[in-house]
Order: sequence, then C-alpha cells, then structure tokens
Amino acid sequence: MTCRCDGPCAALAAVLARLDVLEARRSSRLSQADQDRLGRLLPVLAGAFGSAEFLTREVLAHESVGLHLVVRDLSARSLGRLLRRAAGVPVGGLLVERLGQADGAVLWRVVNVVS
Repeated sequence: MTCRCDGPCAALAAVLARLDVLEARRSSRLSQADQDRLGRLLPVLAGAFGSAEFLTREVLAHESVGLHLVVRDLSARSLGRLLRRAAGVPVGGLLVERLGQADGAVLWRVVNVVS
C-alpha cells in the first residue's frame, strides 16, 4: 500500500532519494581494487570478529588462516587506511564502522547492511 499524501510521506520520499544519491557518490571514492579487496576481506573479518570491535593489529595477530591469506601483504597502517576509505560504504552487504579510538589506535567493526 502506498501513501498518496503530499505531507510527511512525500518529504520522506525526497529525503530517501537524496540519500541514495549521496550514498552513490560516497561509494565512488573506492577504487575498483579497493572494492575487490574489501569484497574478499570484509566477509572474513565478519567471520573472525562477528560484529565485535577490533584493532588492525588484532587482525594481523588473529589465528584465522583465512584472515592471514587476505591480509598477508598489508601492514596495520595500510589496513587501517583501507578501512578508513571503506568506512560507511556498503560492500557486498557489509559495512565498516569506525567506532572511536583506544590507546591511540582506531576501533573498527564490520556489520551487515540492512536493506
């Protein structure tokens, strides 16, 4: 059932349309190489950490063999830069969130995107 009013429903539709435009613009900042790497990395991060917060150094020290395979050529700093570029951009149904800092390092989390 759709609403035919000109009030709040029309305003909400306009906001959602604008949000779609902004999200499309934001995702364009990821290069194809970043998108490909994140498409491999994010599911493995989600498998290893679930929706719990983590530091990049914890990713590199994690015991998961699959995780080591996808981050083998990354340092903690380069992984952090990749996650910073990806923050807020849905990739393959997953989203990276920057949660703040702990002891001078950034806390990250990977969550499912709700559609």
